[in-house]
Amino acid sequence: MHRALHGAHDVQRRFLQGIPDLRCNADLVAVRQQSDAVWVREASGAEQAFDHVVLATQANQALALLGEGTEGGTADERAVLAGFTYAPVEVISHTDAALMPARRVDWSPVNLWCSAAHDVAESTIWVNAVQPVLNGAPDVFQTVHPLRAPCEGTVLGRAKFERPVVDAASQQALAGLERLLDEPGRRLWFCGSYAQAGIPLLESAARSAHEVARRLGAGLPGLDPAT
Repeated sequence: MHRALHGAHDVQRRFLQGIPDLRCNADLVAVRQQSDAVWVREASGAEQAFDHVVLATQANQALALLGEGTEGGTADERAVLAGFTYAPVEVISHTDAALMPARRVDWSPVNLWCSAAHDVAESTIWVNAVQPVLNGAPDVFQTVHPLRAPCEGTVLGRAKFERPVVDAASQQALAGLERLLDEPGRRLWFCGSYAQAGIPLLESAARSAHEVARRLGAGLPGLDPAT
């Protein structure tokens, strides 16, 4: 297993190396591909043309940027992106061992808790067990889909986001996405954790970005995206 020793921010910094013109907080509202360029429109109404555009977003966000009708993406693009659905996820980082099995000997790196009153399971990750840097440190936990609240004062942080749903429709959409990316003359590209088979994680997003870069002729020699 390969680990990012200095966290996600260091990974982000490394990905951005060599990019001379970085524009943050641009409020993009629409993207449209033409035969010779891809046009990007901001909320202010300003538009700019690019030779190629890579939408490294969630599939539903890319779909919203394409819009509807001839001004947006093609019907095929919209149909493929609509095949990827998302579910809301809440994650709490905390130090409350009450959300773990009662006996420490039963603790695992990932621990599930189910209730007949809920249709999802709560999972608590014992972060110390999966991050060697925390060996010997006080126990830290990360609970996904919390059905029980950690004790007040033990919460280190909360996050809410959306995660791609892996189902039969998403597998069919993956095949459609592969077909789109193979189209001759394509200038508008899609990548993200949803765009790879398997569990949608950061690693999946990086692999899909590498695949788009390869199609653009900018693959990284010696890099095996499978690892």
